[in-house]
Amino acid sequence: MLRHVQRCSCLDPTRAALMAWDVSSTVIGIAVTDRTRAFVRPLTRTKLHGVDRRPLPPAVLMDKLDGLMREHGICGVVMGWPQELDGSAGRRCHAVLSTLRALHAAAPLRAPVLLWDERFTTVDARLEMAALGASARRVKREND
Repeated sequence: MLRHVQRCSCLDPTRAALMAWDVSSTVIGIAVTDRTRAFVRPLTRTKLHGVDRRPLPPAVLMDKLDGLMREHGICGVVMGWPQELDGSAGRRCHAVLSTLRALHAAAPLRAPVLLWDERFTTVDARLEMAALGASARRVKREND
């Protein structure tokens, strides 16, 4: 599985779109780029638990993700890697890796995965939304 992470840097930047996965304790937030990778847009959120609050089987999640990857012609996945401020892999990184391993065990991933350092992305997003005039309530609602 982690060999795919290393190969992601070899992707042809003009070949196809990328998908981003942002794993939290309850959902995987999913976004996609256009084929030129100039634009990214939120696509959906996939719940990690069913109505009965039991974890969804990884095979069910992988089916959903695989279907979205096929539908959007995805050649690679960028997965949020929430490192600690000092750069170490803390509890949240281990949860992301656990999710990735479970998905890969359910079915081989159809594209390489790149773990992306997201230590400051939430701060950047909040600053950008505020600069664009979003209300404090909206900024809080839109951020995970």
